[in-house]
Amino acid sequence: MNKLISCHYNMDTNRVEARFEDGTTLAIDCIAIEDEYGNTPAQRAELDWLLYNKPLEYAQIVLKGEMEHYLSLGCDHGRLSVALAAQGKCRKIIASDIRLAPLATAQRLVTLHGCGDVVECRLGAGLSVLRPGEADDIVIAGVSGVTVCGMLEQAPEAFYAAKPDMRFIFIPATKHPFLRRWLAQHGFTLLDETPVLAAGRYYTVMHAAYTGGTKTPDPLWCVVGRAGRGPHAAGYLAREAMLLKKEARGAAPEESKRLLALAAAVEEAANTCQA
Repeated sequence: MNKLISCHYNMDTNRVEARFEDGTTLAIDCIAIEDEYGNTPAQRAELDWLLYNKPLEYAQIVLKGEMEHYLSLGCDHGRLSVALAAQGKCRKIIASDIRLAPLATAQRLVTLHGCGDVVECRLGAGLSVLRPGEADDIVIAGVSGVTVCGMLEQAPEAFYAAKPDMRFIFIPATKHPFLRRWLAQHGFTLLDETPVLAAGRYYTVMHAAYTGGTKTPDPLWCVVGRAGRGPHAAGYLAREAMLLKKEARGAAPEESKRLLALAAAVEEAANTCQA
């Protein structure tokens, strides 16, 4: 096949449109790719990130038949649990996953570092592996904001009531505005955020608590939240503005106008960030 020279993710059709050196084009069905290779929340989040940030790399991986291998990299679990145990920050850590293979990886890592007396690996979906009141802090990282919301929504009210001072740390891979909106509408208060840059990617570390009070946040809050401070805040918000502009290109005229106005407001917030 001749050289691939450009790619664009079309949100209307949910396809990556590729153009080759000889002028031919190809549309890659992203739903079909996710159905075939997105077996875990982490893998689906990685596919989302590639679509929005590196559509050319996405297309190259698909066309070379390397998507399964690519998604097998970096999906191991247990690193955070082992690091916390090694630093003596927690008396007890529960690591969970919905699939046996990544959980087995975590268990091997725990055994290798000799912290089996602190870290317990449990097989199960989301917060279902925990008993009400069992955890003081909950960390959900490496999945999309939509997946985080699904995990929280499945937990009964009694789970949150059993430990009123329970702290939540969220590090969503994608869909950050969706998560902020959902948290505000479902009784969570976003206490703080720390934008970070890791391996060339911007993330935000969210610190939240369940307070029971609900509200409907404005669109700018959903995008910016409390991410306006820190050395990587400006870069993080600039990236969020860029994503809004990309979304606007494939939207209907009125929606495109709204998204571009929101992107401009986010850029203004980026220019006033505190380091």
